Amino acid sequence: MTYTEYIISYLLHHNPQLVSLVGYGAFCLGNSEYKVVILPSSFFCDTTYGEPTSMPTLPLKQLGNTPLLYGEPLIEQQNGQVVVHADIIASSFFLMSRYEEMVFSNSNRDNHGRFIGRHSLAYRAGFIDRPIVDEYGVLLRGWLRQAGVVVEEPQERYSSIVLTHDVDTLSHYRRWRGTLGALKRMVSGSGERISDVFRAWQHIEFDPAYTFGWLIGQDKLVDDAQILFFFKAAQKRSKYDYPQYHLYGKDCQRLLRMCELTQCDIGLHCSYLSGAEPKLIKEERKRLQKASQQKIYTARHHYLRALQPEDMHALIAAKIEDDYTMGYADVAGFRLGCCRPLLWIDPKSREVTSLTLHPLTAMDASLVRKEYMNLTPLAAYHAVIELLKQVQKHAGEVVLLWHNTSVQEHTNAEMRKVYQDIIQYLKS
Repeated sequence: MTYTEYIISYLLHHNPQLVSLVGYGAFCLGNSEYKVVILPSSFFCDTTYGEPTSMPTLPLKQLGNTPLLYGEPLIEQQNGQVVVHADIIASSFFLMSRYEEMVFSNSNRDNHGRFIGRHSLAYRAGFIDRPIVDEYGVLLRGWLRQAGVVVEEPQERYSSIVLTHDVDTLSHYRRWRGTLGALKRMVSGSGERISDVFRAWQHIEFDPAYTFGWLIGQDKLVDDAQILFFFKAAQKRSKYDYPQYHLYGKDCQRLLRMCELTQCDIGLHCSYLSGAEPKLIKEERKRLQKASQQKIYTARHHYLRALQPEDMHALIAAKIEDDYTMGYADVAGFRLGCCRPLLWIDPKSREVTSLTLHPLTAMDASLVRKEYMNLTPLAAYHAVIELLKQVQKHAGEVVLLWHNTSVQEHTNAEMRKVYQDIIQYLKS
């Protein structure tokens, strides 16, 4: 399937009867096989493709109330066809493939090498909180109806809910380094309690960071939700991959068994270092498979550090089938311009690959960390709810990322309450 065929299919929720009625290109004009014909812009022209000059110009034109990246907001009736001058195929490709991240491969990056969400076109144009690719689908179905085709809109619902947790650390006080650090902080009056430290030494369940049982209990309140934990398995690692836990240690094995008993899925938390050296992912997957005695086909990059779009090929080579990295660290919203899972399109080769990307709806750290959105807990809750409403409107998939350390009972009580309230919203 070509990338243009796939995008049309995606916009129409993969309904083959409808897909066959949409043509892309001037050669489709006058062909009665097509009810809607979309005229291409110059975006895919070989002389400018991949160059900064191919980027959309701000302010963007509007197609109704939806921003249009390429083409003209003109819709005509010609000889029984609806002719669309708005190039929603190129506009969708731009977002779904992370095209701008390929164009600006060495700029607009933070100190971790990640593309900065606030520098993205979606943020600068003011639609980061809207899945406009899905909005293009609404428009396309409307044009088909205009051409006399009976088309029903997808029911407003969540197609699926995936509640994910990155296991960046298992505990605070189960190692000498963490314990000594806590004791030093107690001397300086940090408010940490010595009782927590000594109880954690006796049993990991008493460690304040070991909130996994609580998280699972909350997640299970949402009917049919998938619960997914991502485990680190790096052998070669950077300083940002610490603290590193032992996959075969009793604490990690305990959590792996808990996941199995509670029917939670596990995936690979690709190391920070693998963002720069993607070939490491294959070995990390093997290590996690051996320790968990499970086949691993799911992954998310540590720090959301998927640096270059073409690095996705390393996930495919490692036999990863589903990736959950696709959100910006510094701002919540729709990095891929959509809220439904999609096959990754390589922006260099324009090949539709076998790798499924699951757009990240919201991450706890993005919402409240000072260097990111810096929202109050209440504002963070409302920001997530607004994104969830967009997902529901377009029959999308909810993907939330909440870390075990962000819901500690005594130190992060407000964010713990935020997560509880979000779960109650999803439950209702």
